Amino acid sequence: MNRRAAYEPGSGHHKLWLTIGGRLGHGGLYGLDLDEGEFQQGVDRRWEVSVLHPDEVKQQREDRKVLDLERRENEHVEKLIAALHKHPAGQTARQLKAESRLNQDNFLRALAVLKQVGRVEEILIPTKRGSFDGFRLAK
Repeated sequence: MNRRAAYEPGSGHHKLWLTIGGRLGHGGLYGLDLDEGEFQQGVDRRWEVSVLHPDEVKQQREDRKVLDLERRENEHVEKLIAALHKHPAGQTARQLKAESRLNQDNFLRALAVLKQVGRVEEILIPTKRGSFDGFRLAK
């Protein structure tokens, strides 16, 4: 047995790998989820056990990765929206990227999301040296 995920003290939740087998070559690898509940004085603890096939564990990991990616992308969009709110008349992409503190890839993905849902519009930003492409929140 080995841990699949770090144990959070006091949670009573354990995610383990269970390797079984014998010398005749039979065996397997399974995910084992144990929930022993939280310790409370005078209350019996429960033991709930779930055995998962490795494919189920893999799917759970992939699902968690997708959720983490969506959460990070939402954070990037929120950072870009905050930068756009500072400039109601609009600002250049370079300045917005710097103010939102996003790298180029994250900035472009966040900008694409905002364009797709119609939250941002492209405009021209006039400067002393001409004009630059820029963006502002859609009205």
